[in-house]
Amino acid sequence: MQSGAGDGVAVGRSRKQRLPQIALDFSHLMARLDDARERCKSFQLAPETAIKPDHGQASTSRHTPDLPLDLPVSAVSISNAHVNTAGCSLVGVEQPMKKLVHLLAFGEDNQKQLKVIPISGSAGVGKTTVARTIYHQYGGEFQCRAFVRVSRNPDMRRLLTSILSQTKAPWTHAFSHAQDLIDSIIEHLQGKSYFIVVDDLWASSEWDIISRAFPYGDRCSRILTTTQVEDVALACSRYESEYIFEMRPLNYGESQKLFFNNVFGSECEGACPKEFEVVADRIIRKCGGLPLSIVSIASLLLPSKWNPAMWEKVESSLPSTLRTDPTSQGMKDVIILIYNKLPLHLKACLLYLGMYPEGRTIMKDDLVKQWVAESLVSDTDYGCFDELVRRGMIQPVDTNYDGEVLSCTVNHMVMDLIRYKSIEENFIIVVKYFESTLLLPDKVRRLSLQFGGSKSAKIPESIRVSQVRSLLFCGSSRCVPSIPDYGILRVLILHIWADQDQMSFDLTRINELFRLRYLMVECKHLESQAPHLETCL
Repeated sequence: MQSGAGDGVAVGRSRKQRLPQIALDFSHLMARLDDARERCKSFQLAPETAIKPDHGQASTSRHTPDLPLDLPVSAVSISNAHVNTAGCSLVGVEQPMKKLVHLLAFGEDNQKQLKVIPISGSAGVGKTTVARTIYHQYGGEFQCRAFVRVSRNPDMRRLLTSILSQTKAPWTHAFSHAQDLIDSIIEHLQGKSYFIVVDDLWASSEWDIISRAFPYGDRCSRILTTTQVEDVALACSRYESEYIFEMRPLNYGESQKLFFNNVFGSECEGACPKEFEVVADRIIRKCGGLPLSIVSIASLLLPSKWNPAMWEKVESSLPSTLRTDPTSQGMKDVIILIYNKLPLHLKACLLYLGMYPEGRTIMKDDLVKQWVAESLVSDTDYGCFDELVRRGMIQPVDTNYDGEVLSCTVNHMVMDLIRYKSIEENFIIVVKYFESTLLLPDKVRRLSLQFGGSKSAKIPESIRVSQVRSLLFCGSSRCVPSIPDYGILRVLILHIWADQDQMSFDLTRINELFRLRYLMVECKHLESQAPHLETCL
């Protein structure tokens, strides 16, 4: 047995063995989980700090404790486009960091009231990088902290539950409504100092709901938000524009340094060989100072970085929109360019991320096991994951002390491309309770059911579920599909919310799925934050 991540347990077994009968209800799942935890500790398979609740959208790693909070900014190995492939230095972050820290006024006696500072800026400019850097550096100074990512259609109950879990609030009963969660967060945070990061807000209405959970007080509590929408930033700042921090694109010198670092690493010490200077200048100027664009384009040069003809070819292939609209359509065109140049197996691995809801933090180990179960990669092959990170197509969230990426998320523009390509190629079908399903194909290989808080969502009758090889379900226990109907499943992921009037459900027939190679069950229910069972065959 291997120790699982966070509050999970991973069990490795022979592929020839049949899946054993698993938990009959939530209490059985919890009993098995507690037993596994005790065995992990007794056999010293994992440190005590590694056996803790999974925070879903949290930034805490399931494999390692948080990054040390006393590291200098340049040493913090967190991710977004500013970090090069060696995972070492942040470019263009030092000055924004200083200004933000000044605005946040950590620990200043004359500013003890709750303070909210929004970071605004275009996609790919580095808002999340700066927010996460500050979170890791200063979060340890507060009694409670949480880092949550929103999405364009957020599941508020899941988001608020993540805050409740990360701030280590006690659970007393199952919740059905967002207001119950808000009341519990307020009760827990009242009288405490807290630091909350709300990343990637899209609407003022979402902030209006989330902000109700944070009590005002005199303990120097701080909230940091990030958004691309000016009106949202104004709402977060209570329409006091002097408290909005605007992230701007990198200047030419910073862009040049980031580009050369990603292409040459330590080989040229941030400089460029003379034979590449002219074409490098044209490429850098086309990037518009956007770190995500710079890193993505630099990744195209790595296979033939000493070939001048390749540089000319890449420069000529860059979309003209980068010059005219570097912050929107130009960035989307760069992502399409990078995707089109991916090998077929990397395209398949990237498209598979469309199984997950937008904004979700995905553990590397879980993802690679799912790729293996679907035969997209060979056993224990992490190279594809690392390559997608290097090319800027997925964004790291957690890293260990050696700079190894442990979890990731997907930029919303990349997710848009994944969804478009998945529909075009019938790779994944996503069914959401709030979206129309009129044009769904009948033959589906991979199905993602994202039902949110709905208690009556159903699978469209037109879908032939007998053909589904991977199934991800997120929703109420009332809406859990009939598992035996999916006879050829290889991957089954269940993220289940239990209702107060339905606290158990039957999973015994999972053992009829003879082709199943990967199973994950995550349940949120009575007196539990996230019981979690992961089984690989």
